[in-house]
Amino acid sequence: MSNDEIQSRIKCVQNWKRQMDDVRADLTGGFGKTSSKGSREALLGSKQEQEERAKAKKALERDNQEFMEGEGMRQQLIHEELNVYLDDLHTSVTRLGEMGLTIHHELKEQEAIVDDLTERTDANHSNMLDINKQVSDLLKSRQGRNQLLLIAGLILALLVVVALIFILP
Repeated sequence: MSNDEIQSRIKCVQNWKRQMDDVRADLTGGFGKTSSKGSREALLGSKQEQEERAKAKKALERDNQEFMEGEGMRQQLIHEELNVYLDDLHTSVTRLGEMGLTIHHELKEQEAIVDDLTERTDANHSNMLDINKQVSDLLKSRQGRNQLLLIAGLILALLVVVALIFILP
């Protein structure tokens, strides 16, 4: 190994040592060279500070746990309340469905009644047209007038007999 090479290696080691000292100074907060025990205390703090941090951490964990339990209970209450609302909604929808079916059946029955009434009305209308035609034909003929007077007389006689039966008992 040559002298130049040794000098080059010495400079490299010194450069590395300087960089390590800079890193150590950054880690210890610029307090200079301290022992490993002192640098640890500088980084972690004193025993009292460590105990205070541990108490604060425990208190924070306890608060977090209480918060999570409270939130869990609150969410459970909300969930139960939503279940009650959904049950009420289900009951209402079921009732509306039943009412809809009842209305449907009622409308079907009324439709059948209206259809039957329409058929009867059409049949009666047809009968009335036939009767009107027959009456019109009777009035046109002379013999028909005589028959019409005879029918009116007989109806009048029938009314008199019925009246006598109910009046004289």
